[in-house]
Amino acid sequence: MPTLGGLTVVLFANQTRLVARLLSAKPLRYLGDISYSWYLWHWPIIVFCQILAPGNNILLVLSGFLSVIPASISYHLIENRFRHQSLTFPIKTLSISIISQVLVACLVIIGASTTYGLIDRNQTGATDSWASLAGCDMKTPEFSYTHCFLNSDKSNKSVLLIGDSQAGAISDGVKIATENLGFRFAVWYLPACPFFSRPTIGVDNCEEFHLAIEQLVAQMKPDVIIVASKSSLYTTSGPQGGGYILPEGDGSIPKTYSASIENWINGLKEELTKPAFSRSEILLFQQVPPAPKVSPTLLNDTPRNSRFDLNTVVDRNELAARETELLSEVSNLSILDSSLTLCPSKSCIQTIGNQSLYRDSFHLSPFGARFLAKKIEESLLALTGD
Repeated sequence: MPTLGGLTVVLFANQTRLVARLLSAKPLRYLGDISYSWYLWHWPIIVFCQILAPGNNILLVLSGFLSVIPASISYHLIENRFRHQSLTFPIKTLSISIISQVLVACLVIIGASTTYGLIDRNQTGATDSWASLAGCDMKTPEFSYTHCFLNSDKSNKSVLLIGDSQAGAISDGVKIATENLGFRFAVWYLPACPFFSRPTIGVDNCEEFHLAIEQLVAQMKPDVIIVASKSSLYTTSGPQGGGYILPEGDGSIPKTYSASIENWINGLKEELTKPAFSRSEILLFQQVPPAPKVSPTLLNDTPRNSRFDLNTVVDRNELAARETELLSEVSNLSILDSSLTLCPSKSCIQTIGNQSLYRDSFHLSPFGARFLAKKIEESLLALTGD
C-alpha cells in the first residue's frame, strides 16, 4: 500500500494543483527532509518505550511521533553538517568509515558482555510453586500421599489437581482455595505431559503418568478434578517454537496448525469422557495468557504495574474459544478462563506494584496463582454446592 500510494503521488502530483500545493507546503517538505532521520530514530525509541512502560499503547504510539524531535536535531547538527558544511579539520571518507566501524564494533562488544542491561528473566517454569517444592512433579509412578495430599477434618470433599507444569504453577492458588473451603487437596503433575488421550512424543514417563492418574482417581474418588495444561505448547507453538508433538489417533503427526488444534480438542475430549473421570466434576483451567518478558534493566530496575493486551495472544485465545465451544457437550465439565480475572477489560495484569504475577511467559508465579485463589474458590463452590 505505501508503494502504490507513492506511485499515485508520482503520477498525479503535477496534474492536480491541490496535490501539488499540498506536497509543496513547507511543513510537509520539512517532514520529507528529515524523514530518513526520523526512520532511524523511531524504532529504538519505541523499543525502549516498551521496556520502560510495557503495555502502555498510547505512550507507544506517542513515542513514535515524538521521535521526530531527535530526528530534527540530528538532521541539522549531524546530517546537514557532514553533507553541506566544509569541515575545519581534514577528514576523508576512509577515515569516517574506519571510525564508524570501530564505534559499531565497540557497541557490539559492550552489548555482548552486558546486554545493555536488558537481562532476560530466567525461565523457571513451576519450579518454585508449592507443588514443585513438595516434590509433586511425577518422578516415579507412585503418588506421594505424604507430601502431595493435604487432609482436612472440616469436610469430606476432595479436589485433585492434575496436568502438566501449568498445574504445578497454579497449585498455590488451588491450595489456598481448598484450605478456605476446608476441602482435601491433592496435586500431581508431569511437565510436558498434558491431560490428553495419548502421551507426548519424546517425553519420558508420560504414558505411565496417564495410567497412574486413572489409578489415583479410582483410589481418591475426588469430588472435583482440576485439569490444567499449556494448550498452545502442543498445538500452535510447534517444535520450532519450543513446543511438543501430540500424535493423532492413528499415530500420525498433525501437519498444520488447524490439524494440531483439532487433534488437541479431540484428544482432550476422549480423555475427559473416559469412565475413570465420569464420576467427578471436572474443572478445566484454561491456559493463562502468555505474557511478554518483563525484566529489570539499567533504565528500569524495578518494573511496576506492567500490563499487556489480551488481543495480542491470538493463539491462546483461539484455543480457549475452541475448548469452550467443542467441549460444552461434556456434561460434567466446567471451564475456568483465567483471562477473565487476569485481564479485566482485555488488559492483562503482569505485575502489581513490583511483584510479578508471572514466573515466565507461560507460568504464573506463586504470587500470581494466589491472585486467582478467590476465583478458583468460587468455581469449586459452584461445582460442589457448598
